[in-house]
Amino acid sequence: MMASSVVNLLQTKQSDNVDELTTMLESLPSYEHSKETQEESAIFEDDNEPSTGLINLIRKTSMHSSQIITTNDISNTIVADDSTSYYSADDDTTTSGTNSTPIVTSTNIEEEIIEDNDEEINMNLLKSKMKHLFVLSENGKPVFTRYGDEEHLITLVGVIQTLVSFSELTDSNQLNCIKAGRCRITFLHKEPLIFVLICHTNEHPICLAQQLTYTYHQIISTLTLSRIKHKFTIQPNFDLRRWLSNAEKKLLHNIIDMYEHDLGMVMTCAKCLTLPSHIRSQIGQTVAQIIKGQKDMIFAIILTHGHLVSIARLKNYHLHPSDLYLLINLVNSSDAFKGVESWVPVCLPRFDPGGCLHAHISYLDDSCDICLVLMTVNPEHFQILSDFRQRIGDKLKKSNALVQIKIALGKDRLLSDEIACNELRYFAYKSRGLSQYTSSKLLAPYTTNEQHVRLFELIRYVYGRLHDPNHQLKIVYFIGEHESLLGWLAPGFEMHAVFSPMVTLETVTLCIDRILTYIKREESQLFIMKCEYF
Repeated sequence: MMASSVVNLLQTKQSDNVDELTTMLESLPSYEHSKETQEESAIFEDDNEPSTGLINLIRKTSMHSSQIITTNDISNTIVADDSTSYYSADDDTTTSGTNSTPIVTSTNIEEEIIEDNDEEINMNLLKSKMKHLFVLSENGKPVFTRYGDEEHLITLVGVIQTLVSFSELTDSNQLNCIKAGRCRITFLHKEPLIFVLICHTNEHPICLAQQLTYTYHQIISTLTLSRIKHKFTIQPNFDLRRWLSNAEKKLLHNIIDMYEHDLGMVMTCAKCLTLPSHIRSQIGQTVAQIIKGQKDMIFAIILTHGHLVSIARLKNYHLHPSDLYLLINLVNSSDAFKGVESWVPVCLPRFDPGGCLHAHISYLDDSCDICLVLMTVNPEHFQILSDFRQRIGDKLKKSNALVQIKIALGKDRLLSDEIACNELRYFAYKSRGLSQYTSSKLLAPYTTNEQHVRLFELIRYVYGRLHDPNHQLKIVYFIGEHESLLGWLAPGFEMHAVFSPMVTLETVTLCIDRILTYIKREESQLFIMKCEYF
């Protein structure tokens, strides 16, 4: 049965049962303990607004630390050379004139038939996919499509562009969603681009918009917002595909696929490698001590297989979890980083959408499991960061920390077994204060990719119900044909748990109590509790 069909089979518990479950959960002693506030400052900041010009400000501060920087500097944008010197400068347009949609003409009847067939094939492809995403510019030119060839979607793109333009004739109007039967079309208009997601699932609109936002951020991460806006200001008919190589398109495809399989992207939080706290502290302190005093350094991050091992940063500057996923996507999308030291300009949209940080990316081990990402505002400091990398690698090897990371990576901890609840199939727990999460391993019946995607679609549906601004709920409990799901949004945490379909409320309460108790007992290993500064 398709995932969307399963969602339709969900039935809400009677209100008295939900009230009973809420009372039972909130009376747990483990719940009271979980409400204790964290003493340490947050490692991540998931609600801060990006600041255009922040990179330029940090660069000026690091170069002229003795000068007083006024607050007006924050509003300055990055000069073009800072954000564009590493990209192609092919600025020629593909069409001329003011028409937003290119007119396809042909004197050959056979060519017209072939083009019509290609467009029909692409439209059938669009209809056959449960979820399809594409991007266009405000001038009606296709930019990217998840499936098929964007060149064959010109007619559809023209209709979408007209629809969005007509609905936004007044500044107060914005087209967000169209629902037609089982089909839902979600829009995200970020000048000068329009993002569209067509799906036949019952995912909540919040999650659909979130997927479009990640796609938008991925494009900004590659090109920077200031560069895109500047180009479309002077050349409104520009075809952005000229700036998107196959590598950039691969990043877009991968970030879309990542969202389907990683609840951290949904809950906007990072997943850390489970590691003894003293080893994690040793790693963080080693990195921070070596970099200390380098004022143009912003972040130093150690990753392994998509998990965060350690992060050190310049004080007062936070990394947003969604920006971390862009870095993870960059590292995982190419084998070119393995065996060499790479120097890559990267825009972090939630840090500063207008400029680029410069990332030194390398691996600390021969098997390329442990990746070090050093980020600076200075484009000329490759050699300095290369020296940092060598010293960090040598010291971590000498202290045996790299071996400990590999041991932790090799441990296949079945958290559901440690919690000892037979009816529990899966859980994901987010610490809202730390913006980090941990989860159990997916076991049967969720061992296939199809079942994995189906389950996470259900969890995203529950997530949307919890976070719906029009009707926000504290606890959502659903019973489906194959499983029961609990979503709980508490002051200090967010919990998603999956049980067998016939589980009782008493068993649910018992399992949640054991999860909260386990998290509290093991939190120093599951999460980064203390941030290291340099």
